[in-house]
Order: sequence, then structure tokens, then C-alpha cells
Amino acid sequence: MTNFNADVYTPASVQRASANMAYGLSDVAHPSPLFLETPYSELWSRNVGSAVVSLSITADAALLVIACKNRNLKVLSRDCELLWSHRFADEITATAISCAHHIAVGTQRTSDGTGTVSLFNADGQELFNAVLESPVHSVSFSADGARLTILCKNQVHHIATRVENTYQLSQTRQPHLENSSHTDTLWALKDRALGGRHQDARTSSVAVSQGGTVAIGSLDGKIHLLNRQGKQLWSRQVDGEVWALGISENGSIIVSGCTDGTVKLLANHAHDAFNEQISIQQSIAERLDNAAEQRHAVNETLASLGQMGLTEYAANWLNEGALQLGQDNLDELAIKLLSEDVQRFPKHYTSHFLLAQAHQKRQEWHQAARHFTWAGQDERMKLQSFTLAGESFLNAGLPSAAKSAFRRARELTVTEEAKKTLYTLGRIHEEQGSVTEAQKYYEVVFTLNPNYLDVCARLQSLNAPSSQHTSRPNPEDTDWYGSLIHELLSPVSQRGFDLAPEDGVPHPRTTELTTVAEHRKRLLSIISEYALDSQDKVADAKLDYDVAAYMRYDCSVPEDEAKKSLELVNMLDCIKHYGPFSKSLDIGAATGRYPTLLAQQGIQAFGVDLEPMAVEYARQKSNGALNPNFHQGDARALPFESTQFDLITCMMGTAAHFPRQDVPTVLSEIHRCLVPGGFCVISTWDIECPHLTYLSIYSHEQKELMRQNAISRADASKMATAQGFVVEEIRSLGLFPESLGYELDLQQDGPYRIKNLLDMDLAFKAKFPNLHGQMYMLIIRKI
Repeated sequence: MTNFNADVYTPASVQRASANMAYGLSDVAHPSPLFLETPYSELWSRNVGSAVVSLSITADAALLVIACKNRNLKVLSRDCELLWSHRFADEITATAISCAHHIAVGTQRTSDGTGTVSLFNADGQELFNAVLESPVHSVSFSADGARLTILCKNQVHHIATRVENTYQLSQTRQPHLENSSHTDTLWALKDRALGGRHQDARTSSVAVSQGGTVAIGSLDGKIHLLNRQGKQLWSRQVDGEVWALGISENGSIIVSGCTDGTVKLLANHAHDAFNEQISIQQSIAERLDNAAEQRHAVNETLASLGQMGLTEYAANWLNEGALQLGQDNLDELAIKLLSEDVQRFPKHYTSHFLLAQAHQKRQEWHQAARHFTWAGQDERMKLQSFTLAGESFLNAGLPSAAKSAFRRARELTVTEEAKKTLYTLGRIHEEQGSVTEAQKYYEVVFTLNPNYLDVCARLQSLNAPSSQHTSRPNPEDTDWYGSLIHELLSPVSQRGFDLAPEDGVPHPRTTELTTVAEHRKRLLSIISEYALDSQDKVADAKLDYDVAAYMRYDCSVPEDEAKKSLELVNMLDCIKHYGPFSKSLDIGAATGRYPTLLAQQGIQAFGVDLEPMAVEYARQKSNGALNPNFHQGDARALPFESTQFDLITCMMGTAAHFPRQDVPTVLSEIHRCLVPGGFCVISTWDIECPHLTYLSIYSHEQKELMRQNAISRADASKMATAQGFVVEEIRSLGLFPESLGYELDLQQDGPYRIKNLLDMDLAFKAKFPNLHGQMYMLIIRKI
């Protein structure tokens, strides 16, 4: 196996001034006269071999205490040297370190529901150990390190008081806090930071410096830095869910621990001293009444922020409305600020994007298109940037450039989320002994990025002649998905988040993963009940008339079948979960796929389509059966009486065929035709998906038209609510990039084809709950 203790990656070059400031040798606002490319520097990165569930650092970050999911505790120096380690018999839930470098560790025993607290000195010698009646939720030292407050999950507080070289334990109902006023201030800052974050940020950890600089870790793999006022200074993408964070007393060092086992130490240039200075500069500038003086003060402040690499924060400050320079002057200042930044650092893609937006606002279309195109070089911004670039090109009278930009927005992209998910699945299969499966996932990740984490070392280990791994002959029999849920859930339970102290409400991450696991069970039961994986799809040889377009729809290529299979399983689940239903209507019935399916379930099924040829094809395909029944008609004026159906469907992107302005009318017609309490299921393209390909039967022109017509998940929800519906659920489908389906053999026919597609889709869902798939299924109910 890989030696994780030796797995240290140090950037090729780190600015000397940055290192000095990070180590507390310099506390000046500007560590270097040069412009910094970023307001932080990564000093080192280390993989500790297991998910990091807790970490603590001293005030000067001289010592780092890292607690892992595998029950190992590691103590590192600021220079990444491993000082000592200890393996616990129980799961570690909390850590703390005192000013005297005494280390406290809380645990939970899953066998009997008790907990323990242990204390060590700086050399790793155990000073104290006690068994508690409940698992430890948190531990914290007083400012002088003389007392340790222990909070258990049963809400009982214990106090461990230092007596010479050991500690004495006592129980209390209330914690004893040193410097309670300062502690209250820090907790208020934490609450403000958490309250100010959008719920989609999915906060998982918070650390606050002495001066109120707040570091926030999120489940989407980002570190966010906020100032004392709760304004975001910068954010940085890391390699996994950030379950643990530490920040030095002066805010100049940030340490992160992630679920992929990575620990990073960052030098933060936007530390307390700088933040205090810049806050004063901003306040002075905002209070000036003289326009010339204010402009001069603003320029000085922008220069300071730009020098520190905080251009995005500076641009946001200009747009907040606190300055009285007039919008035109503020826009001019923003364009100057951002233009200078992208000239210095052409790969500052966020600055390109903000600059493009500023030009777009002034209808300077050529400049807007240019910088949106630059921003599109960042894979994470590619879809939105090239789409906006295309719109700007159109406004500039450059249709060929617009066509190219729209096409590039749809090019297949393998996102960081995809790499992280595949790597996680590789590790799970490796741990289960499924070597062949593990190699498959690692090999795909390696071809995408040979330097991704330790994937190269893991492949070498699995392929080594002396490898002790044995491959299991039937990996399908292994519940790797259950192991995935356990892998993702473990940091939640070990950190003590599975039960919140105040009200016993499960942590949102626990709820997410539990919901996905339960949803998977339902969908697997659908596959089994309808024997979906045992049926071979073949073309109907009896059809000999010219219906090429509809035959292409029915007998499509594997990537199209993958989308249809995922939609089909989820649709059958909707029928079972929200039904029973007695009378249905499918809008845009095309080949009659869904009316036929619903009729087979004993539902009186109707289909309507605008194209007469589609209706004729569907009728012939049904061999003249009375059920289903097909009609030619327009969704904007459905040819049916009111309150006729208890289920109306609109599937496989049909909704994107309607002009955007007509969608409210279509929803109104659906509402009219449904009985009270009836359901509507709309499955359509998600234009926010970075790997959206639509169906292969569509030309580029048709795909572009659907892009223009398609409604985002948020807008679709608002429109449905406005028409008198309740949104029951929005499901994302097709979360993994299509190209990966080929590389992982998910498109191949076989006894587990649909199950494998479904499991991969839900693996992405478990890892990244807010990820956009190729399609989304909007399930709404008439009030």
C-alpha cells in the first residue's frame, strides 16, 4: 500500500515573504511590494491516508493535531514533519490543543454508546484518560490551558482541571469559559458567517481567528474566507469535503482537512492586520463627502486590494452601493481594476468573467464576448461563460462566432466532481478487495489527470507483483454502494454531527445520504419488479413505412438509451410512489413510449402530439388498441375537457420544444386538465449541466433552439408555483458525463446494465447532492 506519511507535495516555488508572514515572522499588511496572484499560498499538502474528521492547531500553528476516520491521531509540525502518532480503539470525535501543547482527544464507542477523553503532552505521553457515559461531542481548553471543558452528546459537561502533570475530572451542568466576552464574540462571528452563507454552500466546518477573520469549509470542496463583517474575501477549491479547519490566532495560517485524507497548510495574506487596515480605509472612503477626495481614497483602497490579490472582493465592494460616486464612475473604476488584473494575470478567469459582465452592462458587446470567451477556459465556468459569449457575439452582429461559442458550451466536459467521485469509488472497491474494479476507476482518473492525488501510487500498488490484493470474481455481488454511503457518512457521525446538541435533529448531510440510500432501494425494486435488466430492446420489424425519424428515436444509440433508461426507472418509481393513477395524458407522445407503458400498468392512457405523423406512427405501433389513445393537438390548447386526468406527463425534453414564453401557458393548460390533487411529471434538459448532450437525433441547430427554450430548475419551480402547483420533488438524472459511460463500460448491454447506470448516477448524487445532470424531473401537484 501507499506510504501516506511520505506523501507530501510542496509547490515548486513559494514566495519568501509569504512564508515569513505565515510563520508569524511578519505581521505587516503587505508582505511583498509585488502584486500577488492569489491572496493565499499553499505551503504544503499531505495525504494522511484516511478522511480527516477533526483538526486543531496552536495559536501560532507550530503544532497541528490531525484526527482521521481510521482512528489514527497524527501530530505534525508547522513544517509538515510527523512528530508522533497514536491509534485509538474508538472513533475520534473531537480534538483540542492548549497553549502548553497538551492535546485532548474525545472519542465514541459504538459498541456501548460511551465515550472517552484522553490527554497527551507534546511528546505523545498520555497524561490522563477517562471513560464517560456518553460519546464526546466537543473539547476545548481555557486560555491558560489549565482547564478542559468536555461536552458529551447527552449534553452533560465535564471539566478536567490540570494538577501538576495530570488532570482531575469533575461534572458540571454549565461549561466554565475563560474570557467569556471574547468567546461570545467569536461565536457571534461564527453564527453570522453561517447565517450569511447560502444554503447551497453546505457548510461543514468553521474556524475564527482572534481578530474575527472567518474560515469556512464546505461540502462542495471549498474553503471560503470572510472578514469580520461577513464579506467574502476569497474562496479556494480543494480536493474533498472540508470537514475540519484551523486558523492561527492572527489569521495568517489556515489548515484544512478533507474527506479524501488531504491536509493543506495555506499562508493567508488577508490576515487580521491587513483586514483591519483595509476596513479602516474602506470606512474612510465611504464617509467622504467630496467626490474628488472619495475617488482618490477609493483608488488607494483598490490598489491595496489589488496588490493583495483581492480583486474580486474589490469589485464587489464597488457594487455594494456604499460609495457616492455615481454608477457610471463606479463601473469605470471596476473596468479599470479588472482590466489591470487580467493584464497581469491572464488566467484570472473570474476577473475575466466580472469584466465581461461590466462590458455587457454597458452594451460593449465585442469586449464582453472577448472576456466571456477567456473566462470559458476555466472548466467550471465553461458552460455559463461560452453561453454568455454566444449571446454577446449575437448582439455584436457576429453569428458565426456565436454559433461556435454555443457549440463550445456544449462540448463534453469531465468535471472535478466526476474525478472525485471516480477516485472515491476506486478506493471503495480497493478496500473491498475488488481489484479489477478499483483499477478500472483509477485508470480512468489517471488518464484524466495523472497527477490526481495518489492515483498513480495506488495503481502501482495494485499492479505490483508482490501485491497482497486478491480480486473477487463477482464484484456485482458486493454492495459497493452501501460502502459509499458509509464512507461519506462516517465523517458526519465521527464528528458528532449525526445528532445536533440543541434539538436532536440529524445533520443535513446525514439526511441527504439517508435519503439517497432509501431512494436507491426504491429504484432497484423497480428494476427487479419490472425485470428491466432482463429485456432486450429490438426494433419492430413489422414497420415498413417511412418513419425514419421516429425509428431513430425508438432504436437509438447507447448514450441515448442510457438517458431513456434512467428516465424510465424514475418514471416507474413516480407512478408507484405518488400513485395509484387511473387516467393519464402524455404531452409530446411522439412514438407512444409512455402512453403504452402507462396502459400496461392498467391506466387509461392518452397521448397528444403536435405532429400528425407522430400520432399516426404511435397508432400503428399500438396495432389499433383502444388503450392507449392518441390525439393530434397543441399543448398550449389541449383538446380535452377540464379536470380529466390524475396524471399528466411531458417526458424526454419535450418541454424544451416549447418557446420559453409559452411555458406558463402550457403549465396553465396542464393545471386545467388535472383533477385537484393530480400530478404532473416533466422530464426535460438541464441547461446548467456542464456535460449536456441532448439526444443524438438532434442537429446542432435543433440543440441550440432547445437551449434557448430550456428552463432552469429554479425557473421551472417558480413558474409551476405561479400556476397553482406544489413542487413535490426535483430529481437530477444523468449526473455522470457520457464519455465516462463508455470508458467504464456502462453503455454495454448486459444483465446489470440499468442497475449499473443507476448506481453510478446515484453515486454522483451521494457525493455531490446539488450537482446538475443532463436532465431533471420536475414532479408537481395541483392544489
